[in-house]
Amino acid sequence: MFQALINSSTFPAIITSALTAIVTYLVARHTNKKELIIADRQQISQENQQIRQELRQEMDKLREELHVWRNRCMELETIVQEWREKYTTLVLERQQLEYRVKELETELKTYMLGRTV
Repeated sequence: MFQALINSSTFPAIITSALTAIVTYLVARHTNKKELIIADRQQISQENQQIRQELRQEMDKLREELHVWRNRCMELETIVQEWREKYTTLVLERQQLEYRVKELETELKTYMLGRTV
């Protein structure tokens, strides 16, 4: 029976049909995988673009914040410098006043010694 099937004229047609079906299945499977890979890559690319856009926005916000803090720091440095100058002026003034107090104390001692004698 098997020998008769092999010798019949329909056998090559059956083999050809079976091979065609197998090849079609494999091609369809490969094409499906390829389409899934392409879709995955496109999705990953879109996600990367979205992440990059979010990072750019965050960097812009941070740059603006840095600019604000830099300006505030410069303002504070100016204020600190002004206070240093005031402090230095007050220290010099205090030293002059201490010197004047010592002079007055010396004059007072001299005056008091002159009265008691």
